[in-house]
Amino acid sequence: MSEEQRVINLDPKSLKIPDGKTRRRREPSETKIRIKSNKPERKQRASTLKRNFLNIIRANQERLLKDREKRNIHMEDKSKDNLPVKTSFEESVQFLQNLPKEPKPVFQNTSNPHSHRTFKNYHNVVSSSSSVPVNNSLSNTAINIPMNNITPQMPDDPPLSLPFLPTPPPPYGVLKNGTKPTYRTWRNLTQRAVPVISPMRREVLPSNSQINYEDQLKEKIKELSEQEQRKSFRDQERIDRLNNKHKKQKRTIRRTYRVGKSKVHPRVSILVGNKTIRNNTNLKKTELKEKPITEVKRFLRKAGFIKIGTTTPNDVLRQMYENVNMICGEVQNHNSENLLYNYFNDTEDSNFE
Repeated sequence: MSEEQRVINLDPKSLKIPDGKTRRRREPSETKIRIKSNKPERKQRASTLKRNFLNIIRANQERLLKDREKRNIHMEDKSKDNLPVKTSFEESVQFLQNLPKEPKPVFQNTSNPHSHRTFKNYHNVVSSSSSVPVNNSLSNTAINIPMNNITPQMPDDPPLSLPFLPTPPPPYGVLKNGTKPTYRTWRNLTQRAVPVISPMRREVLPSNSQINYEDQLKEKIKELSEQEQRKSFRDQERIDRLNNKHKKQKRTIRRTYRVGKSKVHPRVSILVGNKTIRNNTNLKKTELKEKPITEVKRFLRKAGFIKIGTTTPNDVLRQMYENVNMICGEVQNHNSENLLYNYFNDTEDSNFE
């Protein structure tokens, strides 16, 4: 019995009674103080850089305007003191003299002018056609012009204004049954009957080699035509010669073969058929089969083989007719009963039976 005992182990935690507190009724745990981490500095965007650059340019422009206003006030004060005033031309000359000697770096345009292939770059054509060669050595030269005899001159001619010519409207429309035809009908009506301009052709005089070639070609054609005529004449002569020959006279040879036991000589003759005889026999059989049945009965009645009004089948009568005709010589039945019966019963209707 001791070997069959079993031991049951229980966990004391599973027997523990809960304290009755749920997750909602639990006391809040102590909150820890969180420290905000420093975010990494973001790089300035292209739009921000552009905005800053524009602000710098605006500030520089404002500074230049203020300096110009101050200069104007200072020039007014000097004019009161009868001091010489510098003109715009003198200022431009002074600006050119004060240019730095080092040339400014030239930035190449990296943008692709053919990026938009569907639009026409008219500005490139205009700029290329109206471009003027620029002397790059201006930065390295100093201009010395006497300032005594220079008087500024204003252009007297007014600026040219070209009249704006509007483009004419297209001769076709978009709507069917409208005032204007559609593009398809307009193209069919107008574009198909386009006048073809024939190019002007110059008359080219033939050279000596061409003239000689044409003469040689004509002579060769003439020789060939003469050869053809001679050949046709020879052929005609040959045909006439053949027609004038004496025609051979055709002969029909008939041979009679006597077969069987001879009455004169002690011999028996037989006919050994060849290909020609067999063909003739077959042709004769086909001709006998094509004979009408009335003609077959008439022949057998005259030969004494049948009586008038016989009920023998047609195929038997035709077989008798073929055998009688295929045997050499004439076959006749001299039975008196058949001859007398046919003689007394012979009428006009019996001939068509």
